[in-house]
Amino acid sequence: MLRPFALYRPTTLPELGDLLAEHGSDAAIYAGGTELLLLLKEGMIRVRCLIDVKRVAGLDAIASDDGAITIGATARHRAVERSVLLRERCPLLAGVAAHVANVRVRHVGTVGGNLAFADPHSDEIMTSVRLRPWPRGTAGAYLKFGVYERPTLGVALAVTMSSAGQVSEARLAVGCVGPRPLRLPDVEQEMIGATAEDLGDAAKPLADAAAEAAETLADLHGSADYKREMTRVFVRRAVAVVAARAAGRDLHERYPHTVVV
Repeated sequence: MLRPFALYRPTTLPELGDLLAEHGSDAAIYAGGTELLLLLKEGMIRVRCLIDVKRVAGLDAIASDDGAITIGATARHRAVERSVLLRERCPLLAGVAAHVANVRVRHVGTVGGNLAFADPHSDEIMTSVRLRPWPRGTAGAYLKFGVYERPTLGVALAVTMSSAGQVSEARLAVGCVGPRPLRLPDVEQEMIGATAEDLGDAAKPLADAAAEAAETLADLHGSADYKREMTRVFVRRAVAVVAARAAGRDLHERYPHTVVV
């Protein structure tokens, strides 16, 4: 049951800042509300007022600026999914957005809310996310596994190939298995210098290293050991997919309860 609260709807960032200064910890910033309202109903957090930021001008923009892409904090997942700019410049991100929860949630949930939700009482304001599109020669993939509505695990991998056909840069991140998404720089370093064929051959040892480096935490989706093993399995699959894409091919294997973007 929701307790009574005041609702404010500022239209500028200075107005928003004034409201936060006035109400402090008695206020929570509200955008899509897909997570916050659930906590309020369950009584897990209590505030005297909500500050709705959806009307703050410019916070929902998706734009190109000086070679980078800026996604406003109140841009909805559905807007990211359907953005022509993101489909052209960051197609993997647009593809991932198409698999966030369900279409009803994507029409309401926001990028900033999703990123900032770890601390709903924070008095800091996220205004945008800035991305720099990958350089030419980059291949990437995102794999998400889940039996229930929320994912059990997510793995993102991108490698940039040099003109000599070797990995010059690699980025590997694992999410949902621990308290926060985690980059794995030591595993990334092991990929540097590999050809696409080498990368495919090294899928198993890279996956083993990722599993050892992952921070896993037991919850309703599984034990810490289970999540470590799932990290091993899905990093191996991600490396195989990216190695094939780096070589100009694409894998068409299908995995149960798994999204591959």
